[in-house]
Amino acid sequence: MSKFIRIMSFGTIFASLEHTVSGTLNGLNKQIASTRNRLIGLAVQVSCIYTLVGHPKFGVNGFFVGFLLSGIIIFILDRITLNRKVKLVIDYKDVVLKPVVATAIMIVTINNCINLIGSFNISESICFFSSLIIGGISYLVVLFITKAIPKNIIKRMHYKNLSL
Repeated sequence: MSKFIRIMSFGTIFASLEHTVSGTLNGLNKQIASTRNRLIGLAVQVSCIYTLVGHPKFGVNGFFVGFLLSGIIIFILDRITLNRKVKLVIDYKDVVLKPVVATAIMIVTINNCINLIGSFNISESICFFSSLIIGGISYLVVLFITKAIPKNIIKRMHYKNLSL
């Protein structure tokens, strides 16, 4: 089961980018283009599932190929549509690299916490939730250190709430 969750996790970066760009397109009154891109991506996903899942070489992994390929295609099509409307510069170092580094450090932290806390014969649920909390904190710390999250984010959020 964890193998499948791990494979699906690779699609989260494209899902987040895809939804962000799609929301921007919707705000720019490009709902039809956004929907068309989604339909193309989902058609690719269904095609991959239909052709690859039944293939002995791929099996259930055909679903994951379709899932990942669909997210990539939708993001690329949405990005092309957005570029035609406005010139948006995305710093992929901030959007992709920093979260990947933070995720890698979080995974190492969680695995080490599970091994360390598990050695004290504590219940598995306490071990799991403790390592999850510590991993989440390490993720946020790395994002702050790499300046993926600005240090004044709390002030900025508070200021924006006051101006509403």
